[in-house]
Amino acid sequence: MNILKNRPLFSACLLYIICAFCAYFTIPEIKIVLFCISGAALLGCAVCLLIKKLPRKIMLQCAALSLCVLLAFAGSYVAFDASMQQYERIARQESCQVRATVTERTPSEFMTVYRVLVCEVDGKAQYFDASFVCTFASYLQVGDSFEATVKPETLKKSASPYFSESYALADGLRMQFTCEDEDKIIQVDRASDAALAIAL
Repeated sequence: MNILKNRPLFSACLLYIICAFCAYFTIPEIKIVLFCISGAALLGCAVCLLIKKLPRKIMLQCAALSLCVLLAFAGSYVAFDASMQQYERIARQESCQVRATVTERTPSEFMTVYRVLVCEVDGKAQYFDASFVCTFASYLQVGDSFEATVKPETLKKSASPYFSESYALADGLRMQFTCEDEDKIIQVDRASDAALAIAL
């Protein structure tokens, strides 16, 4: 215990690491609540230091604790949760119009799964990788750009025993789009056609 008492910087770093580890496994709503509580505690410590109501050493320790909690939970929210909110907003819709380019293709007899680079959702510019599932034998090929009306889903909602959300996130995927009718693929710009046009 002497090492923690005699080395305040080491103690603060250790506390921050513990808080950051806990924040990683905490849901976004609790992160926001703890961020607000620690922010209020930090402000209270600052006021007490100014009016010199309580011993300075105790107030500094409380302020350090509050700051560690605040930075750990705020940093975790910004890094892991805030960036996912835009995808959750898209997934709340019944359907949306997507413009994307095929980067990988995994065909089967009854359906085709693609990895696509999304560049537009409902007319708004976007830039992220997604899984694009056609519930039919699709003719899209790697390199094709297309526009389609699809059903958006978060990775959590589309997770199954054969599809891991954490693995998909680690692989760079951010959403899943499902197309249930070939007629909903409105426009396709063939990679081969583009190459032919350049050659001519």
